[in-house]
Amino acid sequence: MQGIQEKILKLDKILTIKQSSATQFLNEGITSEEIIEFFREYGLNIKNDDGLTLLYSWHNGTTTTMLPTGNFYLFPTFYFMSIEEISNTIIEYEPFYLFTESGLIPFFSSGDDYLSIAINSQQLGPEIYYSTISNTEVQDLHTSIFDSIDSMLRTITQCFEENIFRKKDFYFEISDYHQYKKIATSDNPLSKYWKLQQW
Repeated sequence: MQGIQEKILKLDKILTIKQSSATQFLNEGITSEEIIEFFREYGLNIKNDDGLTLLYSWHNGTTTTMLPTGNFYLFPTFYFMSIEEISNTIIEYEPFYLFTESGLIPFFSSGDDYLSIAINSQQLGPEIYYSTISNTEVQDLHTSIFDSIDSMLRTITQCFEENIFRKKDFYFEISDYHQYKKIATSDNPLSKYWKLQQW
């Protein structure tokens, strides 16, 4: 089975081959020391070979502009947040999303909703949560969506490879919601989000 680093390299190759517009907005990666220190400030202790360290060594998220949000999506419908944007988001939106109170740190954004990583995932179970205050299909403020960074990357790369994430104009859309749910459910059996979807 491929490790996280191999999955990141595969995703990078896929985005290049498919000429994703997101690649031109991705920032340079930062050092392991910077990454570890940043997340430690929020109570998350990670190591050099952890998924977050590998992701942010690859790229420090995205620099967004006034272009439509879809231009920045790494996969439908989320873009990768820089550590600077994470800090600003927690400061600005904590009263609404209760990230800190819930033991979560947002690291992907749709513009309105977030993918957040759990600080105490070993105790809580799944590692990544879908955070929303607007989606009526999901009743909870935070709902588990991916069991781990590894399983998230596995789901994403497989959906690209099977053309479930299909390019339309400047962004990628989901061409087959049923198949997306099937793959995601298989890769993330502990997560609740996919069981709630009525696709």
